[in-house]
Amino acid sequence: MQQLRQQSRSTRATTWGAFAALVVAVAFCARLAGHDDDDYARHVDLGRRVFERETFDGNGRTCLTCHSRSTGTVSPADAQERFARHPGDPLFRGDGSDDGAGHGVQRMLTDATILVRVPLADNVSHRLPNPSKVTPFTAVPCG
Repeated sequence: MQQLRQQSRSTRATTWGAFAALVVAVAFCARLAGHDDDDYARHVDLGRRVFERETFDGNGRTCLTCHSRSTGTVSPADAQERFARHPGDPLFRGDGSDDGAGHGVQRMLTDATILVRVPLADNVSHRLPNPSKVTPFTAVPCG
């Protein structure tokens, strides 16, 4: 049941993330289409609020948690500074923790990588402990 709830949150977060990207794209397209500056400014403001404050009913993160304004991603130095200020920062929850369940933060502090669970098709096999998925460490993509 816990896993289903986490999958549901992940799905909602992905949906909201896609919505946020759509809002930003609409704002950009509206500008190109010649809409007035006030309309454009409202769309940009909405996109900024979504990026900075919307947690998508998930783990307390916003887009800004993992995607800084300066680089679009998070570095080990960023993670270390945030951990020194607030060890409970949303950056260290879920896929930002060592085990994906909120235990340990060394990987984030050292490498600034997150866990990405990739379900495998039924016809794919490997010799890892869980044959239905793989969980590589990956950098937070710039986007």
